[in-house]
Amino acid sequence: MAIPVILLFLMAGVIMLSVMTNKLSVTDSAGAAVRAVARGEQVPKLHSGTEVISVEHDGDLVRVTVRRKVSNPLLAGFYVEETAVAMVEPGS
Repeated sequence: MAIPVILLFLMAGVIMLSVMTNKLSVTDSAGAAVRAVARGEQVPKLHSGTEVISVEHDGDLVRVTVRRKVSNPLLAGFYVEETAVAMVEPGS
């Protein structure tokens, strides 16, 4: 009886690790993209599998949203998404 419970917790841990790894990658990509757009540059090449969903300008603020499909076969079809905000740099 204990072995199935241990395997369940182990599988849950592996899934959580996969989701958190993808979330960190998306957060890094969103930050890099918003900094580039705030400087007036094009969105840089992001991590593999990461796509820019939206780039919004709201006065002096730039808001970039990116997402990535979770790379775990048990979570097929799930995405992690992150939005980053920065102020437009003067002169850009």
